[in-house]
Amino acid sequence: MVVEILRQLHGAARLGELLAAGASRSELRRACERGQVLRPAYGCFALPDAPADHLAACVTPGSLTCLSSARAHGLWLLREPEVPHLLVRRGRQGSLVPHRHDGTGRTPRIVDVPETVRQAAHCLPALEALVIAESCVAKGLLSAAGMSRALDFPAGRNIARLIDPQAQSLLETVARWLLMEAGYSVQSQVYFPGVGHVDLLVEGRVVVELDGFEFHSAREDYRRDRLRWNSLTCAGLPVLRFTFEMVMARSGYVLACVREALAQPAHG
Repeated sequence: MVVEILRQLHGAARLGELLAAGASRSELRRACERGQVLRPAYGCFALPDAPADHLAACVTPGSLTCLSSARAHGLWLLREPEVPHLLVRRGRQGSLVPHRHDGTGRTPRIVDVPETVRQAAHCLPALEALVIAESCVAKGLLSAAGMSRALDFPAGRNIARLIDPQAQSLLETVARWLLMEAGYSVQSQVYFPGVGHVDLLVEGRVVVELDGFEFHSAREDYRRDRLRWNSLTCAGLPVLRFTFEMVMARSGYVLACVREALAQPAHG
């Protein structure tokens, strides 16, 4: 029973959490003697395969926040956290990125979505914070009003102004950011009759389509995309296609292609 309770508590828990969940001290002792449960720190119990971030939150103790809580909530991440991001009452403790706690009230194991967005805007570069915030909108986890409250401070308001509620993927967010940073006007998910929505429209006349990891998983998708491509080209709108690797690792190439397409005479 103790093992099952620990799995429900993400693999690691303080003694008080385990007792509150129905475990007994005798069960804990026997599980430790059998090697099913470890005691990595005083008052902390963990499964041998406990995730590192949840283990750190138990040992420190603290709450998963920022990149760590974003991952726990299933939000988009530009990069995985190298070490846990924890909301703690004191300064740096071991291999973690500490976030300040106001010292009032009890803290949960994982901070909620609004606090995740707020802490990310304080801690991360603007693009990484934007990716997390925009995924909350795309997944319907945070309303516009909730986002405004979470980001009601100078750095947060800068992020809030960049959020596009039409964004559909991490790749789209990064590509839009890249193009906007280069000075281009960019719209997301623009609808064209007979074609449908395109990922990005640059300066109102160049279409950018983004191919994620599962691009063209079916033959029918492949044929449909070719019809869309031909329709847009016949309408005088050049179409550029970029893969995940191109956007993430070859931004200079992406910008050069867009620049060249925009330099061509407009048709129509």
